[in-house]
Amino acid sequence: MQTLTIDNDTLLSGVEALLKEGRTVILKARGQSMLPFIFPDRDSVQLERAESLAVGDIVLVRLCRSGSPVYVMHRIIKVEGDRFTMMGDGNIAGVERFRMEDVIGKVTSIVSPDGRSRAVGRAGVWRALRPVRRYLLAVYRRLPWIKRRLAV
Repeated sequence: MQTLTIDNDTLLSGVEALLKEGRTVILKARGQSMLPFIFPDRDSVQLERAESLAVGDIVLVRLCRSGSPVYVMHRIIKVEGDRFTMMGDGNIAGVERFRMEDVIGKVTSIVSPDGRSRAVGRAGVWRALRPVRRYLLAVYRRLPWIKRRLAV
């Protein structure tokens, strides 16, 4: 099988156009910021147009950093009027702020390599564990048998 590599700007602008048409898009997850719920290079995410957002939703947004677009997929942790704050499940610090017009799409399910979909969920317990997340993630990253167990 041949692999085609497309830069993020080109790919995600196409994804944005498809979502605006009301289509559903499935993308392979990259990066470790959503561990332990989304595994990079293994899981895919199903995206749809975001009609409304709430705390616990996972969204793909386009942010502007140093004049260049940056695409980030994280979970919403706070809503204040028309402003949202998000953070990766695998992060222990650092948040991004955005507005609804920055949203490209909302993750509606996580797709495993065998094609099975699972609900995204709000991860309320995980969000509540943020003060001790550093230790939980350290254990997770250092014990390979835990990774294998959760990867099933």
